[in-house]
Amino acid sequence: MMCATTTQASYTFRCPVCRLMVAKPTESRVVDVLVSSGVALRVWQLPAELDEVHLGPSLTWDDLLEFHFLLSQEGWLERATADVRPGEFT
Repeated sequence: MMCATTTQASYTFRCPVCRLMVAKPTESRVVDVLVSSGVALRVWQLPAELDEVHLGPSLTWDDLLEFHFLLSQEGWLERATADVRPGEFT
């Protein structure tokens, strides 16, 4: 597996003793050797959300708990969106 964003790579194999999958980091030259010998290469990317700018304070456990209780109440969506102006998040 190779990350197209960072070029970091790893390989996985099944342990012959315990039969569990094992993942090990590796260098791109090892990936080249494995691919040239027939091993399938999987390429993935880091999510674009990691590059987003986040403004404001971080979410706290109290915020999460308050949101949980908000979701259990009737009419929660209307109350949660009451202060949002049309087009504010487009």
